[in-house]
Amino acid sequence: MGVSNSTLFKRVNAIRDEYNGRRRGTHLDRDPQTTPTRYDRKFIILGGSNKSKIRYPLPSNADEEKSWLEDLQHYLSRHLWQSNFSSPIEKLLKRGARVLDLGCGIPTWTFEMAKEFPKSKFTVVDFTPIPTNHHVKNIEIVQHSLSNLPFEDNLFDLVFVRLGGFSDEDWEDVLKDSYRITTGGGWIEFMQMDSRFSNCGPYLEKWNDVVASSDSNSDKLEDMLLKRNFPNLRHEVAIVPIGSWGKKTGELLFAYMRHLLCKVKSEMTETDQPGIIDELDRIMERADQECAQNKTYGSLHRFMAQKRF
Repeated sequence: MGVSNSTLFKRVNAIRDEYNGRRRGTHLDRDPQTTPTRYDRKFIILGGSNKSKIRYPLPSNADEEKSWLEDLQHYLSRHLWQSNFSSPIEKLLKRGARVLDLGCGIPTWTFEMAKEFPKSKFTVVDFTPIPTNHHVKNIEIVQHSLSNLPFEDNLFDLVFVRLGGFSDEDWEDVLKDSYRITTGGGWIEFMQMDSRFSNCGPYLEKWNDVVASSDSNSDKLEDMLLKRNFPNLRHEVAIVPIGSWGKKTGELLFAYMRHLLCKVKSEMTETDQPGIIDELDRIMERADQECAQNKTYGSLHRFMAQKRF
């Protein structure tokens, strides 16, 4: 059985504001628990226990927030899970492992991991030039397409994949190649944020239509992983509020929407779609109030799949 929207709303309303350490008013008398559903899926509700130590806090100043907006999926995922990965390989990473960051975009994740696990070797692959001049001994950067990867079979202990906007065919190619180059007993971990928001009013539905892709690949990806009969498959979903109703985190995600909107507008002209730029501005003017009224939220996914020995 899955989790109904009404149940999600009740749990999301129990969000704790990490910024000031206080809980919002709620009918729940304890922190919401992660809830297992089909395929070993569990939901993570923002906040966690009041007793938990916050290793990766929310940004505390304008410079930190600017960095977050440039690579929000990384920073938000790290904050929600309080970790850079969910696959159970920390001991191996400390001893020394081979790790591939596939489709990295901005390689923030790799640089943090390379610093934390200096005995491990990290390879970064993206099809576009990677914007960095690094001098880190345990990082190798490769510009290459994300299929037909130039690596031998059974090479990496962890393949970490962050993808967005890929077709089903692209996903199949990436999954096939990731499986090939992962060692027996190694892990493939996918991270993706749903491009479309949930519980939207009319203005946010326009946002979904204009800015987001037509659908989310998260369910399709889960089905693709299931078909490969991984002996150990996990799927975790973090529910993230959008807008002022979600306090600090919701405000940050709303700022990210504005950040994306500026990029979209910079690439558009009135000849593309007459009136579209003004329409996008109207969406953002109304969006925060609409998010609060409808309890709009986004979903961030982590899939962890272990290859057979």
